[in-house]
Amino acid sequence: MVTSPCLMSPSCLNDLAIVVDLFLGQLGAKVVVASNAFEGLRAIKNTLPNLVLSDIKMPGMDGFELLENIRALGPDAGGNVPVIAMSAFFSLADRARIHHADFRACLPKPFTPDKLVETILGVLKPPVRGVAGAVRALHSASGDKSEHDLNHDVQQNNVNQGSAQRRGWQI
Repeated sequence: MVTSPCLMSPSCLNDLAIVVDLFLGQLGAKVVVASNAFEGLRAIKNTLPNLVLSDIKMPGMDGFELLENIRALGPDAGGNVPVIAMSAFFSLADRARIHHADFRACLPKPFTPDKLVETILGVLKPPVRGVAGAVRALHSASGDKSEHDLNHDVQQNNVNQGSAQRRGWQI
């Protein structure tokens, strides 16, 4: 699933952090757990993760401040990393701030492993639009086709889709 580092910055090293670390590790993710936002920011600078899971309520620096500090790093230093907000206590003010901040998703605690994976995949994977997009995504992931081959496959799928629709089939 995630092969680059995934940073988790919970408010403290608790059972949730341990479980998420073990769970994502079993799925192939390299997880770096930070005990606070300051440690998390240092870890982002050192590991350039492809995802950050951040608690909103943390002592010293909350998740919103952490996000501001991450974005201030700039794109070459990890500042564009997607950040998922987590919290058990989302106030109305927090929800509004999350909506207007640059968090890519919000994960209310407690959450199930399925919800965690669904949220992470929703953030990391770009949306696939139509059959052509699906073919490109599958072939791009395998890395074994040239752009010419991809264009041919997309054209062939468009022909097949048109033929199926003329026959009244749903795709």
